[in-house]
Amino acid sequence: MLDLINTLRKKWVILVFGIILISSLVITITLFQIANLINIDSGISYIKHSILGPPDATYISFSDLDNDGDIDLLGTSYHDNIFCWWENLGNNQFSYYIISNSLGGATNIEAADMDQDGDIDIVGAVVDSNRIIIFENDGNQTFSPQILTDSFSLVSCISLGDIDNDNDIDIVACASGDDKISWFENQNNLTFSERVVTSSIGRAWEAYPIDMDGDTDMDLIVVGTIPGEISWFENDGSQNFLKHLVYSTVEMTHGVGAADFDLDGDLDLAGCSITADTVDWWESTGSFQYTHHVLDYNYDAANYVSCGDLDQDGDMEILVSAAGCDQLAYWDNLGNRNFRKYIITTNFDGCRLSPVDIDNDLDIDIIAVGRNPGEFAWFENNS
Repeated sequence: MLDLINTLRKKWVILVFGIILISSLVITITLFQIANLINIDSGISYIKHSILGPPDATYISFSDLDNDGDIDLLGTSYHDNIFCWWENLGNNQFSYYIISNSLGGATNIEAADMDQDGDIDIVGAVVDSNRIIIFENDGNQTFSPQILTDSFSLVSCISLGDIDNDNDIDIVACASGDDKISWFENQNNLTFSERVVTSSIGRAWEAYPIDMDGDTDMDLIVVGTIPGEISWFENDGSQNFLKHLVYSTVEMTHGVGAADFDLDGDLDLAGCSITADTVDWWESTGSFQYTHHVLDYNYDAANYVSCGDLDQDGDMEILVSAAGCDQLAYWDNLGNRNFRKYIITTNFDGCRLSPVDIDNDLDIDIIAVGRNPGEFAWFENNS
């Protein structure tokens, strides 16, 4: 009888020990899975920094305007008639300077060395007077305005690039009032000649130079809003442009960007619709053909798109603002044509936005403007 009791006691101890061991393993595995889910789903952490400037915010861009090795910011205020810039002082500090406050309806602003004298000049748009202005830098960030044109109807976009491969910077612009996209050839000494690319883009909204077909010359990616359209214009090398329609819709498209999202060696396109509330990308499948993918059907009043490797993992993310839900968000590229949405903020009526390393810490921050209320801001990558 005593032997039976001892045997049963040993079996009971083994059973209890086994239950404890299995339970510990289950708990460990569960905690490990939860930790992995947290790591996977957390996204990039951002800290918002508001920038002191005009009370109304219209546009933001960036350049090393004073050639000191860090990124400065440029902005416009339509209602305040202001072109301005912020000197990056380091340690998240900026000094604010007004370039001009006497040109009514300041909208776009971009920067490059337009006269090849070694300093950075500014190109701006004044929509109320149909003007494109060049602000020449004297080398000490004092700017003198020169009118490039005063007959470019409702200037909606300015971008810069060497369109004709002659090693100077030309200007690309959209005249939404005339459904027109033109590039202005740099003839040196701050003189430019207009070359019309097309006059049939309904409410031409955006146009940016980029080599879409890999032949080393600059093509143009284009947005028309009414009717909605995403297209690109192929440069034949002699600045004759052939249109390739990627997408058309009765809705208002409102943003475009280009990147190789699927890492197959060619450029795809991303865009959004302010009336259809969609975020989209178009996969290049060769021979100027594209497959349409919708990332979000309900991103309320999606209005601007930018692209960048936000998490620095070797593929490109899609960054989008939405005025209707006051959001900035990005779609993380997971590979194999899969994306996951991460919200950066839900309290920012964003429009123009760009990824750039503002604080020189080798990760990618975001600059943006909000409309209601007007606000210039940058979002520090804190991951």
